[in-house]
Formats: sequence, structure tokens, C-alpha cells
Amino acid sequence: MTKDCLFCRIVSGEEAANAVWADANYLSIMDKFPINVGHQLVLPKVHYNFLTDMTDNEVAELFGRVSMLAKVTMKALRPDGLAVGQNNGVAANQQIFHVHVHIIPRFEGDVGEGSWPRRKTMTDGELNRIAENIRREIR
Repeated sequence: MTKDCLFCRIVSGEEAANAVWADANYLSIMDKFPINVGHQLVLPKVHYNFLTDMTDNEVAELFGRVSMLAKVTMKALRPDGLAVGQNNGVAANQQIFHVHVHIIPRFEGDVGEGSWPRRKTMTDGELNRIAENIRREIR
């Protein structure tokens, strides 16, 4: 745990988040400023700055969770597509230096300027409702 890391504070319960799913080692939360409805982040509970800091087994476990959550997100939200992304370093636009993978539902016509829609502002209530829709598919 790193005290100055937002995701470490979320994992420890010091900071609130709209959780979708968790197990002993990994956590999925709704992105507070989503690119699209259903945008979530999957992260290890242990702090790593970069994907390259993790062991191959840990990366495989992380992406196993990403795969499961991508499938249930497709069922729950019925998007037209899905983007999965992971950034490492400032040059790659990493903004929080704790490994996390983005799962971003994409919808026909959702493109703003360029190839990505603009980030949205959603209330905790809205994010929790979306998270619950996804959780229902996990059960």
C-alpha cells in the first residue's frame, strides 16, 4: 500500500469507490469520470506502478478477471463493442500510477472529437445502478 495512491486508499477502504466486483487479489470499480456508461477499472489490490512490475502469473490473473468482467459487461449493458486498455507511464497517458485496466463499453455513434467520446460526469447513484446491473450478470 502506498498512502499517496488513490487506488491503494480505495483498496484499504480509506477512499470511497463504486465497486463492481472483488476477490482476494483484484478489484473492479466504476470509473468516476467514464468515457462511456459502464466504464470500469480492474486493478490488483497490491500496489504496482506499472504492468511490467508484476509477475507473469499476476498479469495472467489480472487479465483473467478483465476477461470475465468484459463478458458480463457485454451481457449487462449490451454495448455495440468494447475497448480494453492499459497504460504504462506518462508518455502512455497513465494518470494514476497503480496498475489498472480500463473496460470501456462502446456504442455506435458515441465518438466525440477523434476516436474517443468525451469523459462524462455521473453521480454516485448512477454509477451504483450501473455497477449493480453488471453485478447481476456475475451472479
